Amino acid sequence: MKKVVLSAAALMIGAFTFAQNDSNVGQVGNDNVATVDQTGSNESNVTQGDNNTVGFSNIADVTQNGASNKSTVNQFDGDSGENRNNEAVVTQLQNNNTSTITQHNDDQIADVYQDGNTNTSTIDQSGGENKADIDQLGDSNTATITQEGSDQAVGADVEPNNLSIVEQNGDGNTTTTSQLTVNGVQADRNTSDVLQNGNGNTATVVQSSSLNNSDIDQLANNNTANIYQNNDNPENGRNQAQILQTSDLNTATIDQDRDNGGSTGGTGSSIAYIEQTGSTYNSALIEQRGKSLNSNIYQEGHNNFAYDEQQGKRMNSDVDQIGDNNYSKVYQIVQDSESTVYQEGSDNENNVRQTGHNHYSLVQQLGDNNISSVNQKNQNQHSTVMQNGNGNMATVTQQNN
Repeated sequence: MKKVVLSAAALMIGAFTFAQNDSNVGQVGNDNVATVDQTGSNESNVTQGDNNTVGFSNIADVTQNGASNKSTVNQFDGDSGENRNNEAVVTQLQNNNTSTITQHNDDQIADVYQDGNTNTSTIDQSGGENKADIDQLGDSNTATITQEGSDQAVGADVEPNNLSIVEQNGDGNTTTTSQLTVNGVQADRNTSDVLQNGNGNTATVVQSSSLNNSDIDQLANNNTANIYQNNDNPENGRNQAQILQTSDLNTATIDQDRDNGGSTGGTGSSIAYIEQTGSTYNSALIEQRGKSLNSNIYQEGHNNFAYDEQQGKRMNSDVDQIGDNNYSKVYQIVQDSESTVYQEGSDNENNVRQTGHNHYSLVQQLGDNNISSVNQKNQNQHSTVMQNGNGNMATVTQQNN
């Protein structure tokens, strides 16, 4: 076991007029520890292992306190054993932070903490059962996590796959998380969690395969959020996605896909939920392609708009919009259907179109310039429209052969 400890003092001999940290650490083998502690002009590069050497249980710990920070950590050959992971921890306190961590193979852990100023962080992990965590507190944040691969475990050995956590508190926020298959191998059971607490928010999550979970919370300011999930395993499970935005310029998208087997194969389900509370430009979109499906949208206040499309099998939908320029659109295609829309005040309007099998729809609009249209086609249509006050108008068309 080798241990390398580098401090700013050791790197500053003869530097009396300015701080000029710089550090390069290279380690090969197992059970290595590299600790870098820099104050001043910082920059650090740690490499543990290489493409030709197995190396596990390595630790890199970098702390940079003030000035133009930068940090690069490269770790190779993590091992699938529970206590044989490589681990990288980077802490950057103030000034022009940047951090890049690259980890190869299974069971890697990466943890980045950036407190203040021009933050940027990138974590790239290949293999399965990896964990990445980025915390950014204030200023021009950006964070990117890419996790590729699967644990390939079966039966009793099945565990959660990759885990990604991003928390951004204030200022420029942006997040992009990708959890993906590699070379056609299923990458199921990924989890992504994004919290953006104030200011420029934007978040995008992309997940492939099934049994994935994704949650984006944006707590005020210029929100935007997108989650895309994919289920290309017709025999397996469900993807779940949730977006919560609590006011300001909201927008949200959840798009869940199901490639292999479409609406006729397997038991997979997609579940989606969007809630936008408070005020301003709300907007929401959910699209789901196949299997049991489910969907919720709830918006309260200002320029609401909601759209929901579900294409095959059991389905469900629910849209609530409470105030201001509401508009809603629900579109369901084939199988057991259902839809509920409730809009309470302002310039309401609504469309529901259901085309095949056991349909049901309820639309209730309680005030202002209501309009509604429901179009149901073949099989057991049902419908109820209640509009209670102001501009009402309603059209229902039902058809059967």
